[in-house]
Amino acid sequence: MIKFFILLGLFAAALYSETIKTYFSPNDHLDQRLIELIDGEKCAIYGAVYSFTNQKIGSALERAKERGVHVQLICDSTAFESRYPASKLAKKGIQVECFDGELEKKANRALMHHKFCLFKENQQGKKLVWTGSYNWTYKASKKNAENAVVFQDEKTYDAFLQEFKQMSKKNVIR
Repeated sequence: MIKFFILLGLFAAALYSETIKTYFSPNDHLDQRLIELIDGEKCAIYGAVYSFTNQKIGSALERAKERGVHVQLICDSTAFESRYPASKLAKKGIQVECFDGELEKKANRALMHHKFCLFKENQQGKKLVWTGSYNWTYKASKKNAENAVVFQDEKTYDAFLQEFKQMSKKNVIR
């Protein structure tokens, strides 16, 4: 009987580890983990991120668009300085929105501080949510103590997608 409960516990742990993954910077190289997910996406990527300076992530998003993946981002206005990836991606035809601070003021919030990315259909055909404290910056990957959690769960995906739609001025979701 004890062996049964041990096996049941191991099965539950294996099942859990397949649906939720955790990463910590700098040891887990969060930029590389995110790029792997971007490179593996087959359908659509929706990202909301406060700060975005990591050009490697920008290049991965460009590659995704080139292979036919719909890419849509919402960033804080600070991400739109000309040297940053958000501006470059917008010039290459990727739908990048500057979050409307006026909407935030009406909602009595100071700023858009989200850090999440949605993957509609990964290589295994699953929906994924990437979220945590990680901003898409070099410092967050190399120096800061940051975290990211990846959920493989349709309800979690749907909840984040609803938040994304509410933030999007255009509500263009494919």
